[in-house]
Amino acid sequence: MSSDSTPISIPYDAALEGLGDGDILLCRRRPGPDLVGRFISTAGRSPYVHAAMFAWWNGTPFALESRQFRGIRAIHLPEFLAQYPGRCDWFAANAGGRWPSFNRMGAVEHMKRLTGRPYGYLNVLAAGLLHAPLIRFFARPDYSNGGTASKRPPFCSQAVAEATRLGGGVDLVTQLPDHLTEPGDLARSQFYEYRGTFLNQETDQ
Repeated sequence: MSSDSTPISIPYDAALEGLGDGDILLCRRRPGPDLVGRFISTAGRSPYVHAAMFAWWNGTPFALESRQFRGIRAIHLPEFLAQYPGRCDWFAANAGGRWPSFNRMGAVEHMKRLTGRPYGYLNVLAAGLLHAPLIRFFARPDYSNGGTASKRPPFCSQAVAEATRLGGGVDLVTQLPDHLTEPGDLARSQFYEYRGTFLNQETDQ
């Protein structure tokens, strides 16, 4: 969703009718003091601070995420949304069906295989440091993903990018490696299409 787009509020039940495996959930930072969230959104040039992949698991809706202090896990979708009331956007994968080779279940299965691993603190630190003026000036550009997954545990948007590339067969952001892919990069990818913002279930039912 671009900065000048009008949000489309969508009830939970209505979203369930359209959510597909491999779609993503991008979440905005909470209002008020949130230094970490402010850094992530400012550095990533977007309002988003967290990314997760949606999956149907035995008929139950789940969010697959890599989260600080929790590691990579599957969480029931209503519980996931409760952490970001009114601040979670749904982006459909394979916008316009322009990537016919995209393997939704392959992306989800790769993400499932990551569950149980720790959160990628080292990778997120490395990505964050590249925004520092002096470090960014001397850093050597990395334009290639290579053919394999990172040897270090991934952070949230890195996990989504890796699973979609290696499991789904689509490189979300060309010339940007998975370990430098931030939530804002996913939002700007032509592969995704904004479908709506989940209503705050506690106040808008």
